[in-house]
Amino acid sequence: MRFAAVVLACMVAINPWGWDRFGPLRFALVSTVGFAIVAHALWTGRVRTRPEWVTWGWALILGGTLVSAVLSEDRWHAFVGTPDRHFGFFTWLLLAALFFLVQDDHRPVLWALSIGAAANGAYVVFELFGVDWFDLDFANDRAGGLFAQPALLGAAMVLCVPSAGALALSSRGWVGSAAAIAAGLGIVGLLASQSRAAWVGAAVAVGAVMVLRRDLWANRWTRPVGAAAVILIALVALATPLGSRAWSLTDVSDGVVAGRIDEWQVGSRALFASTAGGIIGVGPETYRVVFPDHVDAQYIADYGDDVITDRAHNSILDTALAGGIPAGVGLVIVHLAVVAMSLEHLRGRSIVDIGLGVAAIAYVVQQLFMFPAAEVDPAFWIVAGLLWRREEVAVLPRAVRGVSVPVAAALATVALVGGVLDVAADQRVSSAIDADLPTAIDFVEDARTLRPDSIRYDFISARLHTRLGTISGIEQALERISDGLESSPQDPALLREHDRLEALQADAS
Repeated sequence: MRFAAVVLACMVAINPWGWDRFGPLRFALVSTVGFAIVAHALWTGRVRTRPEWVTWGWALILGGTLVSAVLSEDRWHAFVGTPDRHFGFFTWLLLAALFFLVQDDHRPVLWALSIGAAANGAYVVFELFGVDWFDLDFANDRAGGLFAQPALLGAAMVLCVPSAGALALSSRGWVGSAAAIAAGLGIVGLLASQSRAAWVGAAVAVGAVMVLRRDLWANRWTRPVGAAAVILIALVALATPLGSRAWSLTDVSDGVVAGRIDEWQVGSRALFASTAGGIIGVGPETYRVVFPDHVDAQYIADYGDDVITDRAHNSILDTALAGGIPAGVGLVIVHLAVVAMSLEHLRGRSIVDIGLGVAAIAYVVQQLFMFPAAEVDPAFWIVAGLLWRREEVAVLPRAVRGVSVPVAAALATVALVGGVLDVAADQRVSSAIDADLPTAIDFVEDARTLRPDSIRYDFISARLHTRLGTISGIEQALERISDGLESSPQDPALLREHDRLEALQADAS
């Protein structure tokens, strides 16, 4: 049950009354519950063994990201993550711990993933029907589900749908029926996200099943069901915009494929320009700082310079940027191990193992066109860890437990305090929305007091002070941006806002 709580927090945690209702509460729960569970698992001292090369892969990831974080131009965010992404070194540490320490907790995890499929699918239905509170505006009418981001919804559903399917096929009675309904709702979410990365991952995983388990097609039920599925997919592709969106993947000279290639080129330039030719990365969450230095005139002509990119949209490249080439190599090693173990499970008899294998393969493949995401990755690494759930149990040395348990408990405590304060600060911003301007400023100043380390609230406060339309208001706004620059001196958004405010101040004078 313990690790399933982390999965559930990833998939469904939102704060309906918050300004950012999809972020602060989820991150607070995932980090607090995650480190608390890790502390308990370390205290018990029991771990399932992993292949030595997998351990070395994680050592490269953690070692690379730690060194790069220490040397980063934005050290604070390199360790704790930005207010939007939350993917600093400590998140990498949590992911590794979840992967290594998860026990044979598969049934509750399948339940949590099935609930995630049902909840997000149901939310998407409300989105598609344009219900006000649920309806968010995305390009091409894409759905974001409980993540408010179509790409994250797609990534989550490639984990949830196979898991819900495995629970349905391995259960009887109302449990099997409920899981089957959850899987169906998850498919709705997967399609409505219009995430082509997730679609590619799902297609590869299904293809692996078809190749490795040809015996399934000999069943008198699977052939007609498979044929019906193919016909249904063809009809959906022809009758909706989904078909043209999927077909766009075949055009490498324009559209999303060309865009990804351009992003990878910029990311590669940034990587090899970092310390020691890329051996040491720019640091977790620091790509946004160096990105403007590596775009060329053609990139700006094609995409403009309004958006500050903070991800390279390839998990291997993003990990290498965060922790250097060794960290990128480490992720390749671990991903290959996960895929190899998944393929082994696909050849087995256990429906649960097949479902977990399909989910893991789909997620790894879609990560080739995505980026590590603190919203979904904890659930993935728990699923990946469960692939080794039948391995031998090893007992951690007492000295290791004596050091690691207090560290994990301390991190859980810090995550709890920081998370509660962030949720409270977010609530203050929510209260500011319908208030008059002076009252709104007071609410946001309260948020800054609660989380003085968060550049998000510095930025919001600066914008509100600017709306006063006075020289004093502009000066106050500059002070808020300067406060943000103290914790993140090279943040491009803050630097750009500082230049804009100085220009306003000069005009007003």
